[in-house]
Amino acid sequence: EFDGTSAQTVDQEGTTDNTDFEFLKASNAAGVTFLDNSLGDFEVDEGLTVVSGTASFQDAVAHVSGTLGIGSGATATFSGATDNDGALTFDVDAGADNGTLVLAGTVTDDASDLGTSFTTGSGTVVYQMAGPATIFSATYFNLTIDNPSGVLTQQASPLDINGALLINDASASFTAAAAMAIAGGFTNNGTFTHGSQTVTFDGAADQTVTGATTFNTLVVANTAGKVTLSSNTV
Repeated sequence: EFDGTSAQTVDQEGTTDNTDFEFLKASNAAGVTFLDNSLGDFEVDEGLTVVSGTASFQDAVAHVSGTLGIGSGATATFSGATDNDGALTFDVDAGADNGTLVLAGTVTDDASDLGTSFTTGSGTVVYQMAGPATIFSATYFNLTIDNPSGVLTQQASPLDINGALLINDASASFTAAAAMAIAGGFTNNGTFTHGSQTVTFDGAADQTVTGATTFNTLVVANTAGKVTLSSNTV
């Protein structure tokens, strides 16, 4: 367990083919950085949990077997390719389940796209890789598109967002390839390309659509609130 009170750095460059842990836990509020080992990959065999702070994994390839858990307010950032062969969960403690997973490289998996199972809690998944790349169709809570270049395209199956969808800034570009349902807010600060798809706002409280956006088909199915379009939204 990495549980220091000041920032910690793990550097195994040149010491081994792979940086290999059985179980790994990061609970340092100041953050833990695992530097790239150019001789091999970063591997966790039985489970990885980020309890607090930010754990940054900079290897070109990261393999995680067992459960990848991200605690309330914690962040796990993967700079390279991520291969998660176990469960992905934001429900690892008694808190608000509002951790953040940042994917800055490609995502591969032998079982399914985001792990063998995905417990969203109220967590946020941030796709930060350069396009072209795929946004996996799954049930998310918050989903953020933050790619620095290129286009991120939805997998060709429905996307369900139980929280908010944020296209973060002018460089971020997201193309819809299937239907999507959004229960929270929709903020477009970049580019949203609708294709021939339907976007359904199905929340149970007021929802706001912000940013200049063209939809193909827009459905309002909010059961208890209203959907407000900002003045510069089409």
